[in-house]
Amino acid sequence: MWFSKYDLLSLAFSKVLLCASKSLSLKSFLPAGFSCKAVEHAIQRFSITTNCLIYDPFCGTGTTNIVAKSRGINSVGVESHPFIFFVAKTKIYWSYRLDKVISALEAIESIAKRDDVTERRLQSEFPELVYKCFSKSTLKDLYVIREAIKAVQLSESYVDFFNLALTCILRTVANVATGWPYIAPDKKKNGKEKDVFRTFFDMVIKMLGDIERVKRDVPKQVGCRILNIDARDTTGHIKNESVDFIFTSPPYLNNYDYADRT
Repeated sequence: MWFSKYDLLSLAFSKVLLCASKSLSLKSFLPAGFSCKAVEHAIQRFSITTNCLIYDPFCGTGTTNIVAKSRGINSVGVESHPFIFFVAKTKIYWSYRLDKVISALEAIESIAKRDDVTERRLQSEFPELVYKCFSKSTLKDLYVIREAIKAVQLSESYVDFFNLALTCILRTVANVATGWPYIAPDKKKNGKEKDVFRTFFDMVIKMLGDIERVKRDVPKQVGCRILNIDARDTTGHIKNESVDFIFTSPPYLNNYDYADRT
């Protein structure tokens, strides 16, 4: 490990507080489809209170639900895309413990750095496009961290958290141009390669800081659900006439290939 456990905890706690003092939303996780301020404005304008239920039938990465939860308002969101659903459900879980996260990071690094992965193993795991986007050493580090997360005995919520942190650093550690939403494998980045383990650690701490910021004044009992179903049929999942307010950003039909961008 880079530091002793005591130093690591102290550093991590300081960074969490620093992130928490500056973050306005869960910015470090993954880009949101629209600003949280739009949801906040709508809640204020239409006088939505903690006795209400907000519904987002196309919740994406969970912006509507995050804002609702931060204000103590119950909410439910629907997202049919499996990966985006994974991002949203991870972003709305805020009960992580710093000491447990640090212990898990230690275990992940210990297991990852013992994994002597071969190039043949990497070639069998990843398609050619991925090989073009990362150096061999970076791809190896990403792979062993991913496998280490699987190996550590963690609850599902913590596994999701670390997997999302790993996903969030992919563009940062890539050695090619990474615009949004596409990458350019033929355009190499200039400069020194990023340290994957350090970048992963920093992302985990940034994410914890974001969570600490948004959850400060949130009542403990707030209902917030994300459903991986088709919004056209919520039978058995959402009670009839239970929704008080809907806020959403509908899919851009025939104008945006969601599968292609994930």
